Amino acid sequence: VSRMNECINSLRMIAHGTDYASVELGIGEGATPAQATVDAYIKGGTPRCPNAGAYTYPAVGSAAGCSLHGSVNAPKQV
Repeated sequence: VSRMNECINSLRMIAHGTDYASVELGIGEGATPAQATVDAYIKGGTPRCPNAGAYTYPAVGSAAGCSLHGSVNAPKQV
């Protein structure tokens, strides 16, 4: 469970980074900022899933996802 929580926290950081990038750079709802752009707004840079899942960076207004743990709104146990 602790690895899943770590992953969910990383997904939250990705979502917040996407929100910050959209506000500062004027990226509109539904547009997807580049991963490098979002990562620049995340302390420590690119987050990694502790179980080596792959992250999907969201469009503005959508949720980030992990191939193993799902999303913040629909987490999955591994």
